[in-house]
Amino acid sequence: MAFQRIVSLLPTATEILFALGVGEKVVAVSHECDYPPEANSTTRILSTNVDTTKSSREIDEQVASMFAEGQNIYRIDGNLLRSIQPDLVITQTQCRVCAVYYDEVQQTVEEVSSIAEVLPLEANGIDDIFSNIMKVAKLVGAESKADEIIGSIKNRVENIRGTTTNATKVSTCFIEWLDPIYLGGHWVPEMIEIAGGYQPLQQKWKPSIPRKWEQVVEVKPDILVICPCSYKISRTLQEFPLLASKQDWIKIPAVKNSRVFVADESYFSRSGPRFIDGLEILASIIHPEIFGNKFLQGKGILHMSTIAQPNRNSC
Repeated sequence: MAFQRIVSLLPTATEILFALGVGEKVVAVSHECDYPPEANSTTRILSTNVDTTKSSREIDEQVASMFAEGQNIYRIDGNLLRSIQPDLVITQTQCRVCAVYYDEVQQTVEEVSSIAEVLPLEANGIDDIFSNIMKVAKLVGAESKADEIIGSIKNRVENIRGTTTNATKVSTCFIEWLDPIYLGGHWVPEMIEIAGGYQPLQQKWKPSIPRKWEQVVEVKPDILVICPCSYKISRTLQEFPLLASKQDWIKIPAVKNSRVFVADESYFSRSGPRFIDGLEILASIIHPEIFGNKFLQGKGILHMSTIAQPNRNSC
């Protein structure tokens, strides 16, 4: 029998559930679940102990301190979980920083004597994203819808791949954290590759690690995509001047040629159905001579100038 009362502690899972047409079964979500818009009216059961108003560097230091002291980054409302009595709780084993981790969720579920099963999701590459969509679909009785979604996304992926096969591969650095610098890992380098680029320093299907700014300068990227994890564009713009003030910023080919972009992180950091929008966005950014701006329209992508101000031709 399909699960009927679901708690999603992961934006990715929330997006998958609503895409599968079972949003009415979602009884609670995390503080970061904001898509589709209907998710915003769902009960919030998870919050963070991190002061997210601080700078990237200060947030990184907070998280490091919490790990060192054995503190939890996230808070699950156990009393609310007990009262809701879900039969399925979805979380992740991808990253202990980005979202509440499986072992903490499992412990909380056991403590409140919930009847819930805990499902962890993890994705390292695009094939894993498809597997996760189907994994969730089987638990909620929506396999046919999953087949439809996966088939449509695969067609769009292959359209981009086939179009860029013989295109020049463009050096692209996707910055997913500003201080320290992290370059997009796991599925992001694969997305860049399919879109007709390549990301130096960071291997595909591998977790991201901190980099020195000098390393980014040395690889001379032709394109910079600034997309800090969990940041909306407005928040990224607040810290963008700090990035643009770094030594040798103006020497980077992407900066000299005005190929610096700020994007909404949800198209890239969430390994759900909307990753295909992120892939198409990258295709337009990396190969505008092929795709033009058609994949950027309505996506809120900002094309930045070298003086850290958005150009008028934002999309």
